[in-house]
Amino acid sequence: MRSLILTSLPARPSGRIRKAAAASVAVTVALVLSMLSVSPASATSDSGFSPVPTRAAAGHLTAGDYIVRLKDAPAATYTGGVSGYSATRPRAGRQLDARTSAVKSYVSHLTSVQKSVASKYGIRTAYTYAVAYNGFAAKLTAAQANALAADQSVASLVKSKRLKVQADTDTLTSKSPLNYLNIAGNEGLWATLGGHTKAGAGVVIGEIDTGIAPENPSFAGAPLGTTVSTTEPYLSGSTIHYTKADGGEFTSTEEGGVEWSSSFYSQKIIAAKAFNEGFTYYDDLAPTTAAVPEYNSPRDGDGHGSHTASTAAGDYGVDAVVAGKNFGTIAGVAPAAKLAIYKACWTAYVAADTGCDEIDLVAAINQAVTDGVDVINFSIGGGSASTIFSPTDEAFLNAAAAGIFVAAAAGNAGPGASTLDNAAPWETTVAASTAPSYEATLVLGNGHKYVGASITVDHIVDPDQAPTPDPYLTKHIVLATAAKKSSVSSAKAIDCRKGSLDAHKTAGKIVVCDRDGKVDRVEMSKTVKDAGGAGMVLLNTVKNSLDLDNHSIPTIHIDQPSRAAIRAYAGSAGSTATFVPENLGAATPVPQIAGFSSRGPVTAGGGDTLKPDIAAPGVAILAAVATTLPSGATPLTNNWAFYSGTSMATPHIAGIAALYLGNTPNASPSEIKSAMMTTAIDTVSASNAEVTDPFVQGAGEVIPSSLLNAGLFYLSTVSDWKSYVQGTGDSSFGPGVTAIDPSDLNQASIAIGSLVGHQTITRTVTAQSAGTFTAQISGMSGVDTVVTPSTLNFSAAGEQHSFTVTFTRTTAPVNKYSRGFLTWTFGTTKVRSPIAVKPVPVAAAVHGTGTNGHADVTASLGVKATVPLYVSGLAKKVVAPNPTDPSAGFTGHFATAS
Repeated sequence: MRSLILTSLPARPSGRIRKAAAASVAVTVALVLSMLSVSPASATSDSGFSPVPTRAAAGHLTAGDYIVRLKDAPAATYTGGVSGYSATRPRAGRQLDARTSAVKSYVSHLTSVQKSVASKYGIRTAYTYAVAYNGFAAKLTAAQANALAADQSVASLVKSKRLKVQADTDTLTSKSPLNYLNIAGNEGLWATLGGHTKAGAGVVIGEIDTGIAPENPSFAGAPLGTTVSTTEPYLSGSTIHYTKADGGEFTSTEEGGVEWSSSFYSQKIIAAKAFNEGFTYYDDLAPTTAAVPEYNSPRDGDGHGSHTASTAAGDYGVDAVVAGKNFGTIAGVAPAAKLAIYKACWTAYVAADTGCDEIDLVAAINQAVTDGVDVINFSIGGGSASTIFSPTDEAFLNAAAAGIFVAAAAGNAGPGASTLDNAAPWETTVAASTAPSYEATLVLGNGHKYVGASITVDHIVDPDQAPTPDPYLTKHIVLATAAKKSSVSSAKAIDCRKGSLDAHKTAGKIVVCDRDGKVDRVEMSKTVKDAGGAGMVLLNTVKNSLDLDNHSIPTIHIDQPSRAAIRAYAGSAGSTATFVPENLGAATPVPQIAGFSSRGPVTAGGGDTLKPDIAAPGVAILAAVATTLPSGATPLTNNWAFYSGTSMATPHIAGIAALYLGNTPNASPSEIKSAMMTTAIDTVSASNAEVTDPFVQGAGEVIPSSLLNAGLFYLSTVSDWKSYVQGTGDSSFGPGVTAIDPSDLNQASIAIGSLVGHQTITRTVTAQSAGTFTAQISGMSGVDTVVTPSTLNFSAAGEQHSFTVTFTRTTAPVNKYSRGFLTWTFGTTKVRSPIAVKPVPVAAAVHGTGTNGHADVTASLGVKATVPLYVSGLAKKVVAPNPTDPSAGFTGHFATAS
């Protein structure tokens, strides 16, 4: 008996489809075993076995919080088939209307079935989902979980995870990203749309986050009237109604709670609901009197939700004041859009438990779809994606099927590879880039100058005068390790942690502190101040973001490349330094991808999805935060802050989507995503060199002013997404769905996770107007590419043409990605798609049924080499996505930029 050993091939899920390759060899093997199975290393393309099921295996489940999915489709994607219930999936170009009798009837049917299943096993449900998901969430005993796993009406059980938020002539403040992105201004996108008063009008942005601070001026809105209106939100009883730009109606009911009342709803905030059934199973909410308070209501106790909401759709022309300094007027990307708030992220009594439970997130998504939002902002993640079909991913698929655009954060676990979350292709996954910001210069006594970020070094009042050093800030400079207490180790002093500095060595000096992620940045400057220091230089130890924190003493935050030189000089005798409140060096190159921004490649689903999709400003973003409101106290006013994170980048994309929908109300989510990606531009490095790596920047940084003239669209629908999921080896949609090679999903990027010799992919483009487009591929070192046909002629808008691209490895190294771009050009219109393909040496598959017999092993060779054949036993079958915990849907962790 002989078998083919595939030690060099990465693990791939079974049930995948793969195109023709360079060569193949068939080997017949005799199999006598209790169950025919394939080891993960050899379960590759063309497998004839049923894919590994996503439902957990009965008998192995433990007690916990579960999301239970039943087999019927939710209302957003139901196409008929259940006797007595009409199809509810919206037709192309329309959103789901949850108020129709067909949807209400079908939802009632689903919830009845859910209750029957739950009652059968004595289960009390926390939530029932029927619009964006069909199932329920509940706290289950081990016996209940295992019984459900064996129930034929149940499609899957997934243990709920704890996710985290990802924080970190119109005229506005000169540093506004809206000026930089050419959204504001006389020639910006707002002007094209009729001004900021119409920017996003008729569109509702759903924010799934930590809630909102309704008193903040960024969310001011007129009170709700009771007169029926087709242009403004109005109140009927306790229900808010709003007729949207697409003709559909948004409806939501008012909610009460701690420090929350109906008076907080307005013509700006037209929905606000809270979901914490999953969160409160194990964790008590932080008390309202805590330093970071929490409220059992839609009120924001953290600040993150208010920041993302105001970035996406905050009011226009609001004075932003931070620590008593007025930074000018700000606005959200779509200031005319309405906000619907779904609070599903909570501050815990134990800080480490703070986060967002999946069962609450799915409930929030389900409610947003039911209410009728147009856009969802999801600045939340759970670490490196190990699946493209988690419960939130599935709920978002159904949301997208209902016509809702979903912007999701890439995560803050960069700069390492494969750290990205929210990897499903129906989501628009956002990386964080830099924009022009507030800067100051550290001038050392040796004359060398280093530019960093700062809002605490006072600026020169007279702009006509050359910057002159403030005498207060010309001081001796000292390393924290040299100014430490004798009882403290250098390792505990280098990052200026509390109590580490000796006041006799620190008083009146500028102290150099390392940022290593172990100590809060603002806490470092307070430590220096408490020890009598006059200022702080904060040095990144790895390339990362430069943050505009409100430090307690003058501080300049400088990136890692300058660290060694600054520390070397500060450690010398008699060293001095001056803080100058301007950039005295060369202009800082923008846009750069922030060091914390999570990267691809995505390994989930076989690596055939290219992420992130797009980049947007996410460093030092000025926006609203939560008002501190201990019970009964007067709320603080003028409460804004600078935050960094992919959380801050994502609402820029959500807001831009709202601008697009305000102009083109019936645009599909895939149209908006395609327009963003194909018109994006490359980011740059610190040396101002182009960065074309799609695993870092996606398609590049968004260019809003180009969106309305994208030229061509790569469109996909729910049927395409289901076929894609089936093609990755996930059988969630059952045998009725035809699988496609995931690389063939019709999207504005191309990825092949395993290129065996050669492969041909197919795309279809839809014209925005008549024109003749010519193809060109750049990059792709060591891989030959052929586009067929290379010219596409469109006679009218809406016309579609398909083309293929064949990739053939020549000299490219195996198991490494070759990257480039496909660009279709017509006149000045360029439609660009990022590409990443990874040549591999060999792939194999085996087909068989029954408990004994013979099967052919077909191996495809991607390189010219001799492949030895020798005997090897079969591996134990894997019956769940995580073999160490069959009850878990996926594993991972969340990392923030600190």
